[in-house]
Amino acid sequence: MDGHRYPDHNGIELDDLAAVRRHALRVMGEMSEVMGDDVWQSGQMRVTVKDDAGLTLLTLDVIATRAAAMPKVNSA
Repeated sequence: MDGHRYPDHNGIELDDLAAVRRHALRVMGEMSEVMGDDVWQSGQMRVTVKDDAGLTLLTLDVIATRAAAMPKVNSA
């Protein structure tokens, strides 16, 4: 979101790919709550899930787009 990465070096073991997908969504939701308006400022957020060998299993992207009809809000 802010151009920085926040890796989880510990990770967790999950039973299957469905559990991995659910966990990625849960993490994305938690990150959204913590980062709040930063998502709207940067316009994007990404969660990448890797296995213990460092291979990417999936990537979850959120793109935040303000409609042209929306008034600009100054963030302070």
